Amino acid sequence: MDKATLDGLMMPASKAKLAALLKYHVVAGNVKAADLAKMIADGNGTATVTTLNGGTLKASMDGDRNCTALPSHSSS
Repeated sequence: MDKATLDGLMMPASKAKLAALLKYHVVAGNVKAADLAKMIADGNGTATVTTLNGGTLKASMDGDRNCTALPSHSSS
């Protein structure tokens, strides 16, 4: 994200936009790294988690200790 966009999001008038953006990156509850790794293992290499704004992220392992989460896209 460029500085101008970030500066714009930090303005009081953009509070709702900033909150929506942040909620896309947060899941409900207390999901620890070990919990997510188990979800990925149980899901044969991937786990789908729902964000606070209703979006979904697809998580997978990148090595033994690194989790990667990317937006899930529904297939047509």
